[in-house]
Amino acid sequence: MPNLLLQVPAGLVADTVNRRTLMLVAQAAGLIATAAVLLATATDLRATAIVLVVAAVIEGSAFVFFIIAEVGAVRDVVDEHSNPALGRIVSAAAVITDGAVPIGALAGGCLLAATSPESTAHILLIAMLAAALLCTRYLRPAPHPVTEGAS
Repeated sequence: MPNLLLQVPAGLVADTVNRRTLMLVAQAAGLIATAAVLLATATDLRATAIVLVVAAVIEGSAFVFFIIAEVGAVRDVVDEHSNPALGRIVSAAAVITDGAVPIGALAGGCLLAATSPESTAHILLIAMLAAALLCTRYLRPAPHPVTEGAS
């Protein structure tokens, strides 16, 4: 549902704010929503179903904003006309990303079916921490080019 409702607003936001910041905020929102589900499951919270629904809406909304901002950010950096090979690589990366979402959902469902909810929560927590550590390199500011005459 968020995908259908938020495409246009996400495009407007992505065109008016810093796209990199928008992508980082969207990823953080998704991480917080997923962590809330993880904690609700691990602590056997009575309202886990409600937390799950709210987290799904937040994650879906964050995903829409991230994807829209990502498309604009890539087009800002990659000139497909001057370098068609790079354009094909970007297109291939989009296909891989589109395939990773359903595969991740399937793997999560299989993991939950094969183990207990507590074990699944622990495995997901470790995976999220590992992903967060790997992503910290993207939080560093981009290097500024050196201009001529600067000392």
